[in-house]
Amino acid sequence: MSPDDHASLAEVRRATAIPIATGEREFTRFDFLSLFDERATDIVQPDVSRAGGLTEIRRIAAMASARGLRVAPHAWGSGVLFAASIHLAMALPNCPILEVSQAHMPLMNDVFEEEYDVRDGRVHAPQRPGLGFTLREDYAERFAYVEGPEYVF
Repeated sequence: MSPDDHASLAEVRRATAIPIATGEREFTRFDFLSLFDERATDIVQPDVSRAGGLTEIRRIAAMASARGLRVAPHAWGSGVLFAASIHLAMALPNCPILEVSQAHMPLMNDVFEEEYDVRDGRVHAPQRPGLGFTLREDYAERFAYVEGPEYVF
């Protein structure tokens, strides 16, 4: 089934005891409202880069909290997204977990001077200003924009 089919996702949720996590493809709180109304998820996974930024994700998390749902930000794709998601996760009272890629992804792992602080299965937020990381000087050259689709197969 398509993750865009919230009614069918609700049927899957009702048919299993396994918690359903979704939302990484949703945009803004209005898309999430459909997930909530259909009771189609247990864990909401908004993506900071897609769902409207930090403020909009805080709104989504508040809506989820009012329904007793947990939030686990979708943090795949880039180092900047992961850095923002770290701070978001630390600020949300209904966020018990943050996904962390264990694979090497250059756009996630090679963009900052500093390394992420992940110890014993826990992500620790940096204590520096802003997102807490410094972009490498060669960032723009190493990760130059290329016209075309997001993914090329």
